[in-house]
Amino acid sequence: MLLNSKIKFSILRRKTQSRSFRSFSDHFTVSSRSHLQKTIQSNYTTHSNRNNYQFQTKSSLNRLNATSIDFRRFSSFESKPIKRIEENMETKREYSWDSSSLSTKEKEVFDLLLQVAEEDYQRKIKKWNERGDNQSERSNQSLPTKTVLRAAGGWVRDKLLGVESHDIDIALDNCQGQDFGRAIIEYQTSRNPSKEPTKMGVVKSNPDQSKHLETATMKVLDMDIDFCNLRVETYADSRIPTTGFGSPKEDAFRRDLTINSLFYNLNEDILEDFTGKGVQDLKNKLIRTPLSPHQTFLDDPLRVLRAVRFASRFSYHLDTDLCAAALLPQVKTALSQKVSKERIGKELMGMFHHPRVTKESMKSPVYAFKLLRELELLEIIFPLPQGVELKDERLFDVSMERMAQVKRVLSLPWTEEKEDFVFTKEEMTWIFMGAFFSNWTEYFYLKKGKQESVIKYQILESLKLSVKDAESINSIANSCTILLNFINSKEKISECDRKELGLLIRQMGKLWKCGFYAALAIALPPIQKELLNEPLPAEETMQMQKLKEWFVRVCELDLKLSNDLTPLLNGTEAAAVLNKSSGTWLTAVQARQIEWRLTDPNLDVEKCHQLLKLLIEKEPEIFTPPPDRNPKKSKK
Repeated sequence: MLLNSKIKFSILRRKTQSRSFRSFSDHFTVSSRSHLQKTIQSNYTTHSNRNNYQFQTKSSLNRLNATSIDFRRFSSFESKPIKRIEENMETKREYSWDSSSLSTKEKEVFDLLLQVAEEDYQRKIKKWNERGDNQSERSNQSLPTKTVLRAAGGWVRDKLLGVESHDIDIALDNCQGQDFGRAIIEYQTSRNPSKEPTKMGVVKSNPDQSKHLETATMKVLDMDIDFCNLRVETYADSRIPTTGFGSPKEDAFRRDLTINSLFYNLNEDILEDFTGKGVQDLKNKLIRTPLSPHQTFLDDPLRVLRAVRFASRFSYHLDTDLCAAALLPQVKTALSQKVSKERIGKELMGMFHHPRVTKESMKSPVYAFKLLRELELLEIIFPLPQGVELKDERLFDVSMERMAQVKRVLSLPWTEEKEDFVFTKEEMTWIFMGAFFSNWTEYFYLKKGKQESVIKYQILESLKLSVKDAESINSIANSCTILLNFINSKEKISECDRKELGLLIRQMGKLWKCGFYAALAIALPPIQKELLNEPLPAEETMQMQKLKEWFVRVCELDLKLSNDLTPLLNGTEAAAVLNKSSGTWLTAVQARQIEWRLTDPNLDVEKCHQLLKLLIEKEPEIFTPPPDRNPKKSKK
């Protein structure tokens, strides 16, 4: 009788990929822990034009209670799911954990937490024993159990993908986060009484921010750790669930996605997949929900956006059942009615905030918005204000195309290595959004009797982002339009003078480089086939050539800092030179000083005095007081 069953998957050939997330190892072993009643020798071979896998098994069982996968790192590969042999296996999967994947600091932290759990357990047992020998008294109190510690969610997922993760969430099976936090403090104090113990913070339940249960947070050996008990959730009419203590399985199934439902059990040093899908979905690059997506999205519609965010972040594809559920009218209604604008805005911004800004990471927001468009969610996220009519049925399609072009600009040879086109993550987000809204510049709505930009409305009201975000995105959307209109009106960019170009840059504002970048995206030829991977055109369009000439001309004339120019003379000094009292004329005079400095970069104060005095003769109308619009009626 064999005591172990070993199933070995050997990848004989794997398609070479330019970019891959590190995942499962090329060789791993599945071992059963149940007694084997029968020995089966089988060979199963699958061939495809892209991958060849050889499946060799020496196995035997009527039922596997658990399995262990021994892996170091996974290397991602494209394949159909490997045929499941253990038809009667329970949903839960257990995989052995490769300790070499942990950093030295993580090992130290986890060892300390296990020591705390052991000492806390011994203390509870001692108290239980001290209750006396009275059996009836003991029967009223259950025998204490040792706390099982599980690293949960994103940290586990990222570890399996070989991605650095510094946020660790620890799920506790028999106590609340505060209780275990106090046990850590007590442990540290007993070991080193002279040292100030770690401070513990408590994040109260905040359903509006998707914090449904109280969480204890503290630094353990300089690592930020969150502690929370395992929980089960039940939903009624709101997306805010009723929560309570739950089992590991209940906690896994209440999570948003299978890839986020994995646990690393510190006590047993194993990876736990209670849904039975998480590990396989990581291998197959699949986004799906542990439970029915229809009910999951009706319970918490925000999870539709979370699914899109994770799909775009890892370049995974959405499960077909998930897509079908997301397209249901009742799910869209629930998203618009049950989820706050702040939460929608936060999820949407998360689609832009990739850990690193690279050519590949620039696909992330484009892919995200592509999925949102296919799921018909852009209209839900960005509804037009009341009273504003849609002028173009292709409004969102054009927005999507222009946004996709931004990623292609990164590959232009003459922008690739220029320091002028190195942007922060925040600026790249504004550029993407500015290009997206660049065809919305003619949409306005009435606010307190005044016309306001619909672009600002979408940023401030639909996403509840900051005024800075709204101003920046609106500025980029308008500046790229201003620039394109300018170059289209000029036959020869090389004939433009300093003053003309400098004033244009000032009109575009401080984010004029971002506007120029967005204008380049719009000037690219339309995408014909593939939204994410459309190759650059063989020849530049006329607009692209003019934009390139324009930027070269700006650099030649040293106009990149035009927005930083200030008048040589302030208002008081200018009034003294002209021997006039302050008035509305000062605005025009200060504007003239900027024009003079743009025309003559070597202009000094003395020359400025002369030009000011000549201004009275050449443009006397500047100094003529404007007519009184509200003349006071004379008293009879």
